[in-house]
Order: sequence, then C-alpha cells, then structure tokens
Amino acid sequence: MSITKLTIFFLFIISLNKIESSTIDIQQSIEKSIQMNRQIEREKYLKQQKYNNIINEIASRYNTNVNVIKYIYDITKQNGVDFYIMLALIDKESNFRSWAKSKSNAIGYCQIKNIVVRDIKRTDLDIYNPEDNILIGTLFLKELQTRYKFDILNALIFYNTGSIKSLRQSGYKYATSILRESDFTRNKYSVTIEETLN
Repeated sequence: MSITKLTIFFLFIISLNKIESSTIDIQQSIEKSIQMNRQIEREKYLKQQKYNNIINEIASRYNTNVNVIKYIYDITKQNGVDFYIMLALIDKESNFRSWAKSKSNAIGYCQIKNIVVRDIKRTDLDIYNPEDNILIGTLFLKELQTRYKFDILNALIFYNTGSIKSLRQSGYKYATSILRESDFTRNKYSVTIEETLN
C-alpha cells in the first residue's frame, strides 16, 4: 500500500471513530434528557399528589366536597381574595351547605341576596347556582376590600351587617371569628399549598 493510500485509510478510520464518538455523545445526551424529563414529571406528580392531599384535608376539616374546595381555591386566586378568609367566611355563613337559606332570604354557600348581584354588576350570575354563589361572594368581598382600602375587618363587618357605621358587636364578633379561623387554617396549610404549586 502506498503512503497516500495508507494516510487516507488512517484518516478514514479516525473519522469513523469520531462519528462513532459523536453518536455515543448524542445517545448519552438523549438518555440524560430522558432521565431529566422523567425526574421533572415525577416531581410534578408528587407535587400534585401533595396538593390533592392538602385539599382533601381541608375538605375533611370543613366536611365538604373536594371539588368545592378546589373551586374556591381557583376563584379566590383568580380574583385576588384570600383563600383562607373565604373558607372561613363560607363556613361561618352556611357551614358549607349550598342549600342554606337564612330568615332574611340570603341564599347558598355565601348567603347572598339578589341586591349583592346588582351591587357587583353581575346580573348574569345566579345566586341559586352553587358555583355562581361562591363567585358572587368572592367578588363582593373583593369589592368590599377595595372600598375599605383593604381593611379586611371592616370589609367582613360590612359583609355581615351591611354597614360599618354601626360597628355592632355582632359584626365585630363575626369578623374576628372569621379572621381567627382563617389564620388557623392558613398556618396549618398555607406553606404546603404554595410549595406544591411552585
């Protein structure tokens, strides 16, 4: 074999080794990527399981359906209302009974009257529909928070009594009991829920 043929042959062998080496590098890179994706999916799955467990615990605490708790969580997050305050408010207003009706004809989870629907300018919502009822209550509390410059105590007193001019003992007692309950639930579950969603 001549020197040039020998050189070409060695160059050919070297290039085959480089191709083989590149192929191995690509395969290793693909395998690593697959492992990373599996790990990410596993972490997402575990976070979702943890979220579901927490939501189940909260539903059990309030003796209600898991889907109701999930709906309240979603609605409050979408509207910038504190999830834990809303849970405590619904517990206080109706004990999580969608069919609750007061002597003054307040209806549902959030004990809503038709005048509230007009006040928040959402006449498309039905106070008798459980999901709409929760949405109306959430939107009304949001409006009250804005009206009272995020003074949640006054917003809750107004929610209960319809006025803050007369800081009646019952309105104050109502508001502070909701804040106590919401603080308890927040302290127990808040960090863990937020961890599962980040």
